[in-house]
Amino acid sequence: MPESEEVHGHDGALRFLAIQMEAFETMWLQPHEFIDAGDMVVMPVQACGRARHTGIGVEFERVHVSSYRGGRVVRLEIYVSKREAFEAVGLRE
Repeated sequence: MPESEEVHGHDGALRFLAIQMEAFETMWLQPHEFIDAGDMVVMPVQACGRARHTGIGVEFERVHVSSYRGGRVVRLEIYVSKREAFEAVGLRE
């Protein structure tokens, strides 16, 4: 699944996660902080895991931006940098 592809609904989210997990034997996310951005939360995370086919350990940083309505996540966008995520939500670093 291309990085820029959008998925929708529970089924889309589950499909996205299943595709991501195909590449990894193990994978976990470690949040660094939770930043209030009104009805959104900016969450820089470190993704860690072990590649399924090579056994090589991998680590990379991403920034999740979750939008909420009625106490539920209604949108999740993933950015490569904190600067990019902050720009998307109208914050400054």
